Amino acid sequence: MGGTGVGCDANSLDINTDPGAGLFLIYNGTTHWELANNAMGSDDVNLNGLVDGKGGFMMAGTHSSIEGDTHIFLSGKVTFEPGTLNPTKIKGKLTVVSPDEAHYGLGTFKAVPAVL
Repeated sequence: MGGTGVGCDANSLDINTDPGAGLFLIYNGTTHWELANNAMGSDDVNLNGLVDGKGGFMMAGTHSSIEGDTHIFLSGKVTFEPGTLNPTKIKGKLTVVSPDEAHYGLGTFKAVPAVL
């Protein structure tokens, strides 16, 4: 996490240590995904982009709040069940940036299908 805004100092970050907490990446197809803090996808961020024929992907979306907009970019690789577009694994890089809040973040992620 970096930048000049309040909360960008690593010493002031609130780290969530709840093992049950997390983000849900909801795969809706090769051009639309959602990022949410719950499995049902409410309060989600729509991500639009493309998955290519070899499973490479780039998705982008914007989370808007009273503090301002945060732009979210995901890129990486999705693996499918043979002969389908059903994902078995998604992994990649996450980049977020908010000029309004004067911060940014970089990271990696892995996602596996969940039975809900």
